[in-house]
Amino acid sequence: MPEVVDNVKVGQFIKDQLKENRITQDALAQKLNITKTAVSQNLNGKSSFSRKNLSVIAELLNMKIEDILNCKKSDAEEFDSPYQAFAKRGLADFKRNYSNETVIEEPDIFGRVLVDYLIDEDELDIFSYLHELEVLFVRDHYHRAKDIYLKVIEYCLKNNLPGTIRYIKAYSDLNNCFDISLYNSAKTIWDMINKEQNKYLIEEMMELKIIQDYKVLFFNLKRPVKAITKQLWLDTIAKYKLNHVLNVYLDYYAMEEDFLDFVKVMFTEQFPKGIELFTKNFFREELPDSKRSSYNFQKVILIVMENEHLNLFKKMIGLRIYESLTDVINKGVAGGKKSYYEYCLRLEEVKKDIDYERVGQIAVKHKDLEVLDLVVSNLHEKELNFLLSEVVDEDVETMEYLVRHGAKFDFDYYNSHTMKNINQLIEHLSEKGVKK
Repeated sequence: MPEVVDNVKVGQFIKDQLKENRITQDALAQKLNITKTAVSQNLNGKSSFSRKNLSVIAELLNMKIEDILNCKKSDAEEFDSPYQAFAKRGLADFKRNYSNETVIEEPDIFGRVLVDYLIDEDELDIFSYLHELEVLFVRDHYHRAKDIYLKVIEYCLKNNLPGTIRYIKAYSDLNNCFDISLYNSAKTIWDMINKEQNKYLIEEMMELKIIQDYKVLFFNLKRPVKAITKQLWLDTIAKYKLNHVLNVYLDYYAMEEDFLDFVKVMFTEQFPKGIELFTKNFFREELPDSKRSSYNFQKVILIVMENEHLNLFKKMIGLRIYESLTDVINKGVAGGKKSYYEYCLRLEEVKKDIDYERVGQIAVKHKDLEVLDLVVSNLHEKELNFLLSEVVDEDVETMEYLVRHGAKFDFDYYNSHTMKNINQLIEHLSEKGVKK
């Protein structure tokens, strides 16, 4: 420590170090918990920093107090890694000392390469300079190479740098695909990709191919394959709820024939919004029966109902995304999905698609008079007579309901329990005080 401290010289030295480290005087005042005026006076040599505040400044600048008071960085100070020192030089100094022969891609004693320090210290100027030169940031043989490439991808996306596809390809070559789902940073990366401004990048990713090794008998062969398969795109979109990526996927990859598989994946990952976008993209208008069958509409609408998504169900009913509405209703009745079957039975536009006698059958089977209430006005006498013959298990309430709505025991539908039903109904009505 110097015998005499030159406050003006020390203040100017601290100013220079603050500027080099991009720390404002306001930020320093907040850090020291003193006023901006006090900081200004200290830096201009009108007063001196306390020992406590010098200690905070030294820690902030990654220096020793003695170095600050001597107004000189000590040679030993500084960095345990030459990469760290290299990253701290600033762009102008970096350019003067960097050449094509400069090694930056091999790990130091801490297992880190130069780009680790650039990203950790947020040295965007130097990173961008090397990025534009398309330098190699890490050797493929290094065990951290995939982690480093993901770190670089995230940093490029964060700073909206063009050319990120280069690192996505590098990672994919090492990993045999661009599946990053096991990494903690996966959601962060995909959320940054999932922006309207990244449409071109997403398209590049959909076109991206890598060379994959495979074996036939005793021969080692190579073939070009997509870095992200169609199924991997689908799984990723659903898992991370990627609306903008999905829009590109629908234009680029998806087909109407994929509808069933698409719906299954979206519900597995609880992303029904994806199904709405698919439907809007491909099924804007009602399709003919031949098309509805080929696209597995019946299975799709039943999956939607099983997953309890009423709004989506209503949209699909409106577009006639089903093959047999009667089967949909009956599944709803059997499964207790009241909101779903009631919606269909109350909707005038789909009455032509409903076989009310078959719905009546399932209602009788489940002893559901509320369902019968919804269909009885659409049934003829002959159909009511048939339903009466279907009543079993001494269900006198259902028999009485049907009789009161015009049903009769019709010998055209005579079966083994017809007489038993008649006798049970008579006995039931007698007990209620109704004349036989």
